[in-house]
Amino acid sequence: MRDFDRSDSRGAVLTGTGTKAFSVGADVGGPPELWRAAPIVGWRTDKPLVAAVEGWCVGGALVLAMMADLAVCGAGARFHHPEAEIGLTGGMIAALPSRVPHKIAMELMLLCRTFEAERAAAVGLVNEVVPEGRALERAVEWGREMAGFAPLVTHALKRIVVEDILPRGPCKSRCSICMTVPDRSGRVALPSLLRRRSAALKPGACSASLRGCGA
Repeated sequence: MRDFDRSDSRGAVLTGTGTKAFSVGADVGGPPELWRAAPIVGWRTDKPLVAAVEGWCVGGALVLAMMADLAVCGAGARFHHPEAEIGLTGGMIAALPSRVPHKIAMELMLLCRTFEAERAAAVGLVNEVVPEGRALERAVEWGREMAGFAPLVTHALKRIVVEDILPRGPCKSRCSICMTVPDRSGRVALPSLLRRRSAALKPGACSASLRGCGA
């Protein structure tokens, strides 16, 4: 990610592989320090980031999409954040109320509702819904469009928004505390969640990646 920031690329697309899942989130059996990969909190760039979401976008993946500057999703996208269900939190999702209306954010966080693509667009979690399988194509179009603009201006506008308008999200120390204090109820909910996740998704369709857009 730091290599990307130092590169000649004018922006990047955060995407997954295929249409089954943008990412199904972290391995909750041994959760990593997700904050290190989260834009704005774990690393910084003034370059635009676009999330291209297909299929399931779960847990930490929702955080990555939330922290992107723009987001487009396929019609089959599903957004879900199960931390309250499993009894374990990294704290990063607490920045969601600064991206979508407060009550909507709390619905996702506290009721663990699954938002389908159209609902996600209606509440501002994504900018646009496209036919399934076309999210990456649209995200790259946006990236190329922005690459043709004045980079000093796009960088300055993003920096002002990130530094002066939007909260950064939970601090490093708060995230570390959250990750090391799981709720006891998670011992009951976690095995059930893992079984459901394994039944719904095949291995290999659960990793997001970073793609550069134009010099």
